[in-house]
Amino acid sequence: MIDMNKGNDRKLNTQEQAFVQSLYFSHFKALLNYARRLGFADEVAEDYVQETFLIAMQRVEVVMECRDPRSYLFKILKNRIGYNLRQMRVAKMLLKKLQDHNAGTHASNEYTQELDPKTLYLGAISKDELELLIQFYQEGRSSKEIAADLGINFEACKKRVLRAREHLNQVLRESDQS
Repeated sequence: MIDMNKGNDRKLNTQEQAFVQSLYFSHFKALLNYARRLGFADEVAEDYVQETFLIAMQRVEVVMECRDPRSYLFKILKNRIGYNLRQMRVAKMLLKKLQDHNAGTHASNEYTQELDPKTLYLGAISKDELELLIQFYQEGRSSKEIAADLGINFEACKKRVLRAREHLNQVLRESDQS
């Protein structure tokens, strides 16, 4: 069972806790089976279902007003899975760009060749670093453009891109060693 107040900005009252618990016990297995049928391993499917309930807890007022909370939970689950799959595609494209960059600079790309893209979006590097690398490599934006959007100077932006790339390469080396 998930902690009722973890990841929630406010504490749930007793009625909300009882409501979420009843949803959890009533629909957990159906949601889990759905995620498994989509081809996810048990552990990954369970993670998606747990995320679904965390989101439902954050939006408990909306869920309580729904005529069909089960459908709402399935919608959350489908959206969460879709979001993660899109992030995987972005991660794969980013890895390709990094491989091209490393090849273009004669740097070693041995670490990017075998990386599971999940490393990128499962928190191995920060969201800010990932977004910066995506803007620079995938979207092809210049450091000058990114710097203007971030409200920092050009040199600071170049350093951030360099640090993010170095951090990613460090993560890749570490994942290669394990």
